Amino acid sequence: MTAETGLVQLENVGLRYGSGPEVLRDISLSLATGSFHFLTGPSGAGKTSLLRLLYLAMRPTRGTVRLFDRDVSRLVRKRRPALRRRIGVVSQEFGLISHLTAAENVALPLRIARASAGEIREHVTELLRWVGLGRELDELPAALSDGQKQRVAVARAVIARPDLLLADEPTGNVDETVAMRLIHLMEELNKVGTTVVVATHDESLASRFAHAAFALDGGELVRTGPVNGMPAERAEA
Repeated sequence: MTAETGLVQLENVGLRYGSGPEVLRDISLSLATGSFHFLTGPSGAGKTSLLRLLYLAMRPTRGTVRLFDRDVSRLVRKRRPALRRRIGVVSQEFGLISHLTAAENVALPLRIARASAGEIREHVTELLRWVGLGRELDELPAALSDGQKQRVAVARAVIARPDLLLADEPTGNVDETVAMRLIHLMEELNKVGTTVVVATHDESLASRFAHAAFALDGGELVRTGPVNGMPAERAEA
């Protein structure tokens, strides 16, 4: 895959925390612009660590990470915010701001993009209703269940149509029906050009979709290709 088509490229990447052993070892992969990937593997395999590299929360201990055709392996701090605005993130900790309502949390990316008040109100209300939270628009995070917080976090991550969406166990706190709806929401975003990476330990969920996948085990890349043996439509890992 050429540099022009690889939105995400990792070459011989290793990562360790402090002086401990490497939690990621010799990771090399390339994700095409506009592709959809599941990142699978058991708990502790290194999925969250890999996503942290991709949303610039950490730097690799060794190797090269390229995003948007730029080497970000040693990117200086002041250069990171501009790139991060192109990335939507769903973390396991939700990351919601406690004094803002569900609607206000979801609106943040649009406010940063300086969308009009009318546009923000329309899109936020529509999206929260779509994920089943039309009655919780004005609720603070403390009044929401973990599953509801998860849906708010997903809505916030996708509302501004980022170039890259990174979702860490986005279906871990919701039932099967809502899980399928959230994946379908990410698929709709993917159809308009967003590159999507969904980390999950639930291979049975991933196997329901004809998307490419790559698997980690013990910090190493152990498999690439579709989870269910079906050809991925627009992706190659």
